[in-house]
Amino acid sequence: MDANREFIDYWEAAERTTSTLAEPFEGPSGKELEVVERASLDDLSRDELSRYLGGRKNKIRVPSNELWKLMERAGYVGRTKKGKLAPTVAGTVLFASEPAEILPQCRVAMEAKKAGRTVSGDFEGPLLGFRDHLETFFKEQMRQFTEVRELDRIQVGEYPMESIREAAFNAVIHRDYEAGARVHITLKEGEVEVRSPGGLLKPLSLSRVRTFNAPPYSRNPHIALAAQRMGWIEEKGSGLGRMRDAMISHGLRPPVFDFADGYFVVTLPGHEQAWSSTRLAPGLLAKLEDRQKRIIDFVDENGRITRNDCVKRFKVSSKTATRELNRLVEVGVLEKREKGPATHYVLLGT
Repeated sequence: MDANREFIDYWEAAERTTSTLAEPFEGPSGKELEVVERASLDDLSRDELSRYLGGRKNKIRVPSNELWKLMERAGYVGRTKKGKLAPTVAGTVLFASEPAEILPQCRVAMEAKKAGRTVSGDFEGPLLGFRDHLETFFKEQMRQFTEVRELDRIQVGEYPMESIREAAFNAVIHRDYEAGARVHITLKEGEVEVRSPGGLLKPLSLSRVRTFNAPPYSRNPHIALAAQRMGWIEEKGSGLGRMRDAMISHGLRPPVFDFADGYFVVTLPGHEQAWSSTRLAPGLLAKLEDRQKRIIDFVDENGRITRNDCVKRFKVSSKTATRELNRLVEVGVLEKREKGPATHYVLLGT
């Protein structure tokens, strides 16, 4: 019972923050507490154990008898059939130096498909190191935009990292470790897809998840508790709402949830204009009319625009073309250059 005490306290507290549902809770999987007989305490990384203790603000020496007692109470190590201490599935996933060598399903398949080629970035290390790997991979592989925010221009990724983290963390933390299937995270042209083995725990349903207000039930509460202590997730179950809000604030559509071939699938839709290297912040975009947005697309694709270009391309009068271009200068999107017949307009700051 001691091994279960931490997650019982945690999830009972989380339950009090959500509405009571009529259908009973299916309960966590016992898989994460299974002792991995072929593993040993030597397989656990001292660096990852120290990182975990730091997250708990605990100064226990690594290794030490006191540490192993704490880890046994927490469910990360247990007794083998011969009575020796060894990592559990949860302990292996979180702390083993090479968990995929012990449990092959621990490996997270990651790839970026772009311009007809595929870049692999699989993760095979201890789960506590996953966050850094995930962020590095996406910052290197996803497209970057110059985002226009009034008079400022900043570099932003196509997707908000907060949404990517939430989808990926949910996949690796709450997945089904019973089967040999792996988590798959794929960056495609136009979307990010995160596939996690297993379905939802009752009483959760796909329709409930699609409201972005699902209670924080977990198949692997011991793994989830470690992630929460490391600051990855919050116990109040607001992650889905944050994922949605970050996407919308980024000018993107909300996440899409579905099941396919035994996987729970989260899709983050990207920008429709895949060729464009410039995007407008949602607040600025709301101030512009459709033709003004199309003028910006023309400039982004061609590097510049003149009044005559505007007249011919958009079939407007010279007066209307001048007004539209001046409006885009006024809001800080375009910059007017040269004078007389050589007058043309470019994106501000280019």
